[in-house]
Amino acid sequence: MTCSNCINDSLLDSFSRPWTIRENDKDEVNKNFNINSETLNHIHSWTDKKDIENKIGFPELFYNIDSVREYRDRFFSHIKESMILGIYLPLSEMDNLIEEFEPQGENMGEIGLRYKLRNREHDNDNGKLLGYDLIGVESGGGFHTFHCHDLHGDLKRDLEIELNDYGLIDNDTKWKELVDYMNDEDKGFEPVPWYFAKIKLIDNE
Repeated sequence: MTCSNCINDSLLDSFSRPWTIRENDKDEVNKNFNINSETLNHIHSWTDKKDIENKIGFPELFYNIDSVREYRDRFFSHIKESMILGIYLPLSEMDNLIEEFEPQGENMGEIGLRYKLRNREHDNDNGKLLGYDLIGVESGGGFHTFHCHDLHGDLKRDLEIELNDYGLIDNDTKWKELVDYMNDEDKGFEPVPWYFAKIKLIDNE
């Protein structure tokens, strides 16, 4: 159970914005999500508006629960097995990500994850804690999970890490060791900054 769209099909993805979808992908998107061209156009209008209002972030981040539910209920109510997941970083991890992904130059936009973390919002009691993930963040704002590279065996062998029933790390007792481990270039993992993240189930339908 991860927020990474490397593993999950995200309902907010490159197809959701008119300037990121490729023309030859439209038919496949319509088929995969059981929507039509008219709905896809409405999705593009909606994301344009919400981008301007700072209600969603690039590439696949919602900034508040109301926007998630509005988007899901308006365009994807026919998909019954959808989940709303929340992702939270420790304060020091927030600071590291904010520094690492500071836009370089006037023409470089800010990734949604950085924009949201700059608000320094703390986790609240809403939702169900599922466990903890290790996310490797790309320059474009998307991120991997340690599952992308089947690293559980390495983590179990070297740090005695066990996964829970959701396929996530069960507790945060070794989070600093895990971050150091994932960011060790000698290990040969994906060469992106890795962070420790709490994953919560906010809504499940």
